Amino acid sequence: MTFRASLALVALHLAACGARTDVSPLVEGTGGSGAAGGGGATAESTTGASPSTASSSSTTTSASSGSTCTDGSVVVPGGRAGRLEAALGNLYFTDDLGRVLVASPTGGTPSVVLDALDSPGDLAVHDDTLYITDRTRIFAFGLRGAGEPQLVFQGSVSADFVEVDASGIYWMSIGSGVTAGKLWRLAPGDAAPTAVAESLDQPGGFALVNDAIVFTAVLVPQVTLDLGVVARVPRAGGPITVLATQRQSPGAAFVLGDRSGWIEEFSPIREPIGVFTMPIDGSAPPSLLVQPPAGELPVTARADGDVVVFTTYASESGAIHTASLADPTLRTIDRRSEFFIEPAFLADRIAWTVQPLLGEPEEVDVRWVCR
Repeated sequence: MTFRASLALVALHLAACGARTDVSPLVEGTGGSGAAGGGGATAESTTGASPSTASSSSTTTSASSGSTCTDGSVVVPGGRAGRLEAALGNLYFTDDLGRVLVASPTGGTPSVVLDALDSPGDLAVHDDTLYITDRTRIFAFGLRGAGEPQLVFQGSVSADFVEVDASGIYWMSIGSGVTAGKLWRLAPGDAAPTAVAESLDQPGGFALVNDAIVFTAVLVPQVTLDLGVVARVPRAGGPITVLATQRQSPGAAFVLGDRSGWIEEFSPIREPIGVFTMPIDGSAPPSLLVQPPAGELPVTARADGDVVVFTTYASESGAIHTASLADPTLRTIDRRSEFFIEPAFLADRIAWTVQPLLGEPEEVDVRWVCR
């Protein structure tokens, strides 16, 4: 994935998961391959439950980029949706029942890909392999062929914000205490990961940018009061270069065209909250690209080319918005009395996960609109 942000604004609306001890692939015809980084242990597997059922909503057909596309959604009763990733034309998403599910935007019933996870977190895809953080573990699961999920990392603190490419598996560990956060890399062939950045408080996410990693966090010792920074570090580790300081709860780092981008999530202190960008090399200061409507706070964001999509939170409601470098005008895609969690891009669609309000029947909800 090209972004990650704290879901602190909606964390209270996530149901707690019970402890799990095994992981099971549940979709016939899909399975694991060896993980990037190699040397992973195979997770214990058990026979899983039958795939969950879901219903597709009524849709409206529209034309997008010269092809026909259909707006729609899927709903799986029980649980609450979390993270979202697109791969092979499908949508993969987590819930708080310890599952990873897959849905096709062309219709059909979602299926459970993996079950019996402890608390699935972030998702990433590389070379048709799905990577899943699960508290202190990271699993890899091949999306073609048949096999078992592979345990590629087992640590002692929570892993999140995972990114994968040919140079390795990258993630942030949250830990406890202001100096516990780290940014890790497990390179192909390495038996153990290397910490490429340490002493991070409130890590907000990162993006792989050329030969470096751009991340958001509070550095300890703090660079400036209790505000966040946007910083860059070589992928193999080395000196940290601070690109921007005095940021307001920065998160969701991503690449937007030829610029680095991130969201600033909470109440303004010196500048508006919203989506900010700056040159990747830090040669110019940050600038505000777009801000949400009054009363809405950014939650997460994602970019594709020069287009950014971000979700927001307001009292008892949520929304999803978009803008671009070419046209920074805010465009609202959807707004409802629900919590909008994480967006993702398909070739011709924008998708996002949704959670019902507290007190409403629990269901896993994924929606999409044509681009």
